[in-house]
Amino acid sequence: MLLFTLSSSKPRQCFLSSERKLEVEFETFAPLDITIKAKNVSSTPQIQFQKKMQDIPFFPSAPTILSLVPDFQTDTLRVEWSLDNSTFFNGVNVKCQINVSRSENPNYVNETNEVSQVWPSNENVFSWNWTSSFPLPCTSHSVRIRCLIDDLFYSGEKDWSDWSPLHTVNGATEQKMYPTDKVVAVGSNMTFCCSVSEGYSVISVDYGNDEYSLIRLGNNSSGIRVQNLNMSEESGINVICYITGDIIGTVVFVGYPPDTPQNFSCETKNLKQIECTWTTGRPTGLYGDRRTVFTLHERYSGRSYSPCEEETDQCIFICDITQGQNLYEFSLEAVNPLGRSKTSLAFNATHRIHPNAPSKVTIEDLSSTSIVLSWYLDGNFVSLQFLCEIELTKDRKGTEMRQATFFGTEGANYSMVVDSLRPFHQYGLRVRCATVNPFWKWSDWSAQKRHTTLEAAPSKNIDIWLEDSRNSEGQTVTVYWKHLPTAEANGKVINYTVSWRPIGSKLEPQSVDLGATFNRTQIHLDRGDNGDYEISVVAKNSAGSSPSSRITTVQLPSDDAIELAVGAANGINITWQVDVNASCGYLVQWKPSALTRVSAMKWRRFHPHATNSFIRSDQLPVGVRYNISVFACKEQEYQLLKKVIGYSGELKSYSPNISTGNWGNWVCAVVTFSPNNFF
Repeated sequence: MLLFTLSSSKPRQCFLSSERKLEVEFETFAPLDITIKAKNVSSTPQIQFQKKMQDIPFFPSAPTILSLVPDFQTDTLRVEWSLDNSTFFNGVNVKCQINVSRSENPNYVNETNEVSQVWPSNENVFSWNWTSSFPLPCTSHSVRIRCLIDDLFYSGEKDWSDWSPLHTVNGATEQKMYPTDKVVAVGSNMTFCCSVSEGYSVISVDYGNDEYSLIRLGNNSSGIRVQNLNMSEESGINVICYITGDIIGTVVFVGYPPDTPQNFSCETKNLKQIECTWTTGRPTGLYGDRRTVFTLHERYSGRSYSPCEEETDQCIFICDITQGQNLYEFSLEAVNPLGRSKTSLAFNATHRIHPNAPSKVTIEDLSSTSIVLSWYLDGNFVSLQFLCEIELTKDRKGTEMRQATFFGTEGANYSMVVDSLRPFHQYGLRVRCATVNPFWKWSDWSAQKRHTTLEAAPSKNIDIWLEDSRNSEGQTVTVYWKHLPTAEANGKVINYTVSWRPIGSKLEPQSVDLGATFNRTQIHLDRGDNGDYEISVVAKNSAGSSPSSRITTVQLPSDDAIELAVGAANGINITWQVDVNASCGYLVQWKPSALTRVSAMKWRRFHPHATNSFIRSDQLPVGVRYNISVFACKEQEYQLLKKVIGYSGELKSYSPNISTGNWGNWVCAVVTFSPNNFF
């Protein structure tokens, strides 16, 4: 029999027990007077003593494990347990130790974790998750729990409860390697295990080409640990387990989560469709079912698209514009087994028009200096203002840009007058367009169109010169002219008309038409005709004639003194004194001294203030002597100022070939040489 008194204010309580221990509820705020009597023994022996709170250790009942659930995808165990809360108050701090062991042999792994939690007021269920460093199926796992009640108001000794009974999750029974086809991030640390059947043993495990040290996990399983994994090839990395008489294996894929899509941009070419583009960013190293998949969602319409998969570095997606909708907000999400990333873009479609390149470019002539350029622009551009730019390419003279603004329509042709052009000149033309207010992007250039403007009458008169030769047989006037450059001919010269008549004559002049390739002609006059003539030359093309070039055979008196001039390697310099009466400048002519071919005549004109002419060596070949004449032009009549015999340089002495031979009864010498070597 047990008697105890809590306080003098409360009656004593009595308990009967046939055992050597007794559990009773009692309050611990005051000392307890306890008397123990033996009831069925003679003389009724008893013992009395007093206990305070500090003398009574407090340890709770063992926890009850309610469930132990494995998650083989994440290699996680979830355990739930409860406590008998009848012996303590709400709000106390409860500490529990969870011991996890690989149950076949607790010496392989015996891991204890501690959790601390304030006791809830309305429930008594605790939970905890534990993640294994090796795949769960590799071996069995057992869990047990004990708890301690840390009541701040209890000043006595506090101790851990007994351990709960073990709860076990069994490992795999099939012969296999884990994990299977796992996808992990670059830089991860990873474990692999090899589970074998009874009677088999694990010999070694290779990751790729490297063998790793084995870690015993149980009687029938072993594993390896690999640190800092590198990106795998498209087919993954093989992990091979060598067992007695066989091999088993798995594959791991190592890559990156999707990068945030780069350079995400959307625009429209015709206000009928929207085209979005982006680059996928850093390669993930994952392919096939593990590749990155992109999803495009438009907020206002609620539409979603799966436009692109990670097959190339750049993705392009085109969707139809919703009628009546100008505002768009796209979100772009990239997803693969390692994660996801997202970017977004909001815009007004009318502010992001990147037109297609103009097509169907045509050119119509208006005149020799102006054309009409027309082109077609595809798109629904009603009420939008366009700026179009035309590039004019001039042969060897660069480019020129012209611009014009237009109000857009739906799928229409546009035209622009291009003027201030040169006649009979080939241009390359191309056009591009863009919207204004706001400007987004120029379209691509149209294909270049080549066009030659119409011909116009030659704009300049011809540079002409003559030589007047008189002898006993008569008078011959050789008329020379220089072909007009293309910029002045304004077309293809058809012919040249050379006309002549005596000075002051009112008769119709005589004339001759010569083909476009001619640059000289000779006029033969009668032996008794000693008068001077007026000669004119006109160039003609399909559009008209050039201004007439006039020259006379009149030669003003002059001094026929002849000078000798020797040039240098780069040419020869001819000088003269200024003649104040040279109203129309000077003319220098030169031709080889020893040749009579009229085609060898060359000349150049100079302004009235010139005092020299430098004739380059490419005009005066070395070893050839030239007759050079300087004329002053006075009121379109010419006076010889100076005659010069000159050359730019001498050739080395030349020894002619000499051969001997018999000629009949004579012995003769034959001398051979080339006449050109002596000029």
